[in-house]
Amino acid sequence: MRVVVVYTRKRGSTYSSGCAHIKSNWMKVRLSKYTPNKIDLAMVVAHELAHTRGMRDEYMMRHSSKYGRVGNYKERYAWANDLPLEQVEKKSKKKPVDQKLAHVRAMLKAARTREKRATTLRKKWEAKVKYYTKRIGGTNAKTTI
Repeated sequence: MRVVVVYTRKRGSTYSSGCAHIKSNWMKVRLSKYTPNKIDLAMVVAHELAHTRGMRDEYMMRHSSKYGRVGNYKERYAWANDLPLEQVEKKSKKKPVDQKLAHVRAMLKAARTREKRATTLRKKWEAKVKYYTKRIGGTNAKTTI
């Protein structure tokens, strides 16, 4: 079973919703990002799981009130209030200044190394141009670098 949880950004909304095909092996649940209603979430998950078992909405609403927001669904899913579903504060992505300084120094060292290698490579090719210039015709041959 594949379950995809998507967070909605709609402010003030605490309700959940879902989507699942009849007799399928996946479902999608939309959960409020801010303050999710745990009882409503449990009911939506049960409803979507019923779809994956082959039940259609018409059958669920006519024959059982446990799959919809009708009747005593809040009492039926009251156990969901004990779920550990709380909003977790995001950790700061900002690095301390000393870590940033260390990173900048490492990048500068790498840039100097690349510069030194480029200079060495340039000197090598200049020496080859000088060698072949002398070999071809001495000092009379014109070279373009």
